[in-house]
Amino acid sequence: MTALVLAIDTSGPASQVAWQRDKEGAEHQAVGPDRDQVLWQLVDRCLGEANAVPDLIAVSSGPGSYTGIRIGLAAAEGLSLGWKVARIAVPTFLAWAESVSAQAPVVCARGDGRGMVLWQPFSGEGNRRTAIGPLSRGEPQAVVEAWRRLSATLVGRDLPAELAAMSTPTAAPGALAVADWAGRHRGDLKDAPFVPIYLRPATPSTSRPADDHG
Repeated sequence: MTALVLAIDTSGPASQVAWQRDKEGAEHQAVGPDRDQVLWQLVDRCLGEANAVPDLIAVSSGPGSYTGIRIGLAAAEGLSLGWKVARIAVPTFLAWAESVSAQAPVVCARGDGRGMVLWQPFSGEGNRRTAIGPLSRGEPQAVVEAWRRLSATLVGRDLPAELAAMSTPTAAPGALAVADWAGRHRGDLKDAPFVPIYLRPATPSTSRPADDHG
């Protein structure tokens, strides 16, 4: 029987939870002042729809906010321990890139809320894409230049207005893409450590990144 995957993505402003088994699945999202409460409500909804305990917990490792990523990780670890099932971290940009069906390069990008953008280009080889450049942080214009140079599909969330206006990017997929990626690559990351990717770097005075918004 195909594994049931429960995916958690709290890297952005909205909390997203999805379940997937074979070609069946659903994704739900919500925004609220208490992210923990919202997240558990979404988990309960997905469990009710799937009507089974997951075989695998997938959690987005970012890029995203410090608070959001840590909330998602804590929830995934708790569920993994409680159910005694595996938990893997999913690199969000790669999951986004592999959700694009077009056989062309993909540039994934996410705004940091202060006018800068984290972005990375990926090859055009369907659902087994590889990075063809480093994860970079820069001005929106750098993303537009890469997009044009590669004749790529631009997939993004929370982008600065000038970038969205110039490029008309495709809206990035959510937790269902994380679930799909985890189901296909679960063996690749079986023993990989969780390495979070934060939208903003740590400040000199603390190890916690400057980004602490939910």
